[in-house]
Amino acid sequence: MQTENIVQLFPNKTSNDKMNLKDADNLLSLITTITRKTKQEINVINSQAAYFKGQAIKTAELQNKVNNVIQKWSDKMNKLGVSPVAMFKVKFDLQEGTYFWEFPEMRLFQEH
Repeated sequence: MQTENIVQLFPNKTSNDKMNLKDADNLLSLITTITRKTKQEINVINSQAAYFKGQAIKTAELQNKVNNVIQKWSDKMNKLGVSPVAMFKVKFDLQEGTYFWEFPEMRLFQEH
């Protein structure tokens, strides 16, 4: 799956159009897959950081890697039309209202 082409998922919509709940549900598996891979990548980097604990230069380098991975995830989420609000949690501004998704859930929810 090529995530570079994510921006083309809804090519006929303008920036003012909001997706509907069905569109959002259809995106969940892609969002879950991207997030799962990102989480795994961060876990690997964190394991490396634990190994190099006490080595400030290496630890800083690994922290930068984590930050870059998180930024890439955030960028992908924005391209899909959702807004990151926390680590592995996104907001959907839909025609039906505001919904959220948080890893590892497989459904959207509304906060009260």
